[in-house]
Amino acid sequence: MKHTILILATIVVTGWFSPGEVRAIDYRLEVGLPTYQWKEHFSGGTPRESGPLLTLGGYVSGFPWESTPRVTLRGDVEMFLARVPFSTFAQSLSGPGTVTPLDTHSDYLGFRYEGSLGRRFGSEAAGLEPFLGFGARWWLRYIETKDAVTGYPEFYQILYGRVGVRARRPFGARFLLHGAVSIDPLLWAQERIDWTDISGEKLTVRNGKRPGWTIELGVGDGSLDGTVFWRATRFGESDHVSCLGGTSRCFQPESDQDIIGMKLGLAF
Repeated sequence: MKHTILILATIVVTGWFSPGEVRAIDYRLEVGLPTYQWKEHFSGGTPRESGPLLTLGGYVSGFPWESTPRVTLRGDVEMFLARVPFSTFAQSLSGPGTVTPLDTHSDYLGFRYEGSLGRRFGSEAAGLEPFLGFGARWWLRYIETKDAVTGYPEFYQILYGRVGVRARRPFGARFLLHGAVSIDPLLWAQERIDWTDISGEKLTVRNGKRPGWTIELGVGDGSLDGTVFWRATRFGESDHVSCLGGTSRCFQPESDQDIIGMKLGLAF
């Protein structure tokens, strides 16, 4: 994984850049069908999800101040939907450390909002753009009831930063290569677990903070482009809270969320 990050980062931020022309304001609609992956690192096993995710969104980017035309502002918004297989386990009564595999599905509905401030170097069409950003995401995860699995909803809310660089370079007579690499430190994360149908209680935990990252690499002709991307979110182990009528302590383990795939963008 680390080698992949280094290779893609090198592709994005290296090379020579030649001049060109771009619009001062870029409005773009985007649709994607990436793969969604979720892993929870328990000592007794690793529950995981993997399946297709639908994303719908877009962004507005440009130079808001004539006096400083190299300073850029960008705002992103995205909605995502999914129903993915969930492989988990239950602790067996036959002895400690013995688990029984269980399979069900998880449903997702979520939103992402981001804003960033950048400084463009080189020409407007080709160059590097270091940026700082801030984002918020929330999503509803509903684990479906199936066989021995009793379903319940979870509601996640996170705030995170972005520190990175964007790059663009003309390719051929009409195409433009573009990319971005950023480290995304998790600033705050909270999870609400509704066990009303299981134990008659609702739990709230604060997830541990670990840095994630975003990598993008794409090509387009100014109106239509395709971008491959990897958005990684990392959670540390949460605090432990009283649950099951005070008979136990519950927590969210260290967890990994990865959204990897391709999206298409349309300028207007």
